[in-house]
Amino acid sequence: MLLLQRLLGYELAVKETARETGEKIELEEELKLILDSKLQIILEHIKDKPEITFTYFVPDTRKKGGKYITKTGLVKKADLYKQILILEDSTEIQVDDLIDISGEIFKIIEWTTKEIS
Repeated sequence: MLLLQRLLGYELAVKETARETGEKIELEEELKLILDSKLQIILEHIKDKPEITFTYFVPDTRKKGGKYITKTGLVKKADLYKQILILEDSTEIQVDDLIDISGEIFKIIEWTTKEIS
């Protein structure tokens, strides 16, 4: 029994070591400006609880690195002090971890801007 426990512990350690994590991408200034503009639009329309798709970095809790995930949700509020967005399902997204933001709200604004021009 003790040997089996040791083998299982060793197997779990090997799996954890083999589990891949990625590094956080350093954004170029142009992309930062685009994301800032989109965040501003979200803040201007936050009372409407817009549905937005975010791609962001999630640090690994066990070792260096992490992974990027994409999540779609309704933005409930923004905590400007902590620099986080909070979705309806209570997901908290750190603004500094974002690499992409998309949603219908941006298409509507682009369309409206073209119509005015």
